[in-house]
Amino acid sequence: MVNPNIQKAQEFFYSDKYLSEFYESALKSFNDKSNPLRLCNFTCNIRELLREKLSRDAPDDDVIKCSWCNSNYLDNDGKPTRKARLRYYLLYSMDNATVDERFQEKITDIEKEYGEQINKLSKYTHVTENVFYMSEYDKDNQFNEVIDLLAYIIDFLAASEKMTYKEIESFLYDDISDHVYHDYLDSELDVLSTHTRIEDVNGIEFSIADIDKDYIYIEGTAELEVNLQNGSDSEMERGDGFAFDMTFDLDFSVKIDISNLNEKEYIYEPVNTDKFYE
Repeated sequence: MVNPNIQKAQEFFYSDKYLSEFYESALKSFNDKSNPLRLCNFTCNIRELLREKLSRDAPDDDVIKCSWCNSNYLDNDGKPTRKARLRYYLLYSMDNATVDERFQEKITDIEKEYGEQINKLSKYTHVTENVFYMSEYDKDNQFNEVIDLLAYIIDFLAASEKMTYKEIESFLYDDISDHVYHDYLDSELDVLSTHTRIEDVNGIEFSIADIDKDYIYIEGTAELEVNLQNGSDSEMERGDGFAFDMTFDLDFSVKIDISNLNEKEYIYEPVNTDKFYE
């Protein structure tokens, strides 16, 4: 039976032509049964693939420019270490001052766990006499172990990225919610009545759509409770005007400077007011 995690790895590397072809070549290398070192070579290739993946997602120049990239994140040649690339992969240039102590500890745990998994992978690259003369049956079994370990690392990276996004969303929540609640204005609503008042903003929800080296991109929704008054306040007092409430859905996005989370650009989509005219 073909190991389904072979396909998972293909999907992980698929978006990059070089990495995708590298992975396919590694599989072909393992399938060459004339080579007694086919398992060791395959595992070396997988380890290098993961290194290349992080190197492409976390380029040297970009990592070194980060304020958090001190000597602890550089090797003896001044190049970013594996943990430096992993941190950049998750947090990009986000400053240490932004990341609270608890979150810092989580990132440190992720760096440690990732290193341990790579070390497990490296054990399959060691060549001894027993490894050289290993049976084809044992090589196939260990191949599946390597593939399963690779799948675990892929899932670990995805889970770590998801956790990071959730943490960032959490510490952005109050500020973004406050802005939407207090500063939202929309001319589409003003034309619906003489006096249009947003009475409340409920159900504010948002999530990170993407992060790159410069910005965090947020997409969100909210529900507006709007009072629509036709007539002036004095007309209302005389009973010559009328008012009623309606709710409208609001879509918004926020572009945040990753090096200064106080720098935010809000974009509010025009509210769909079709139901007012129904």
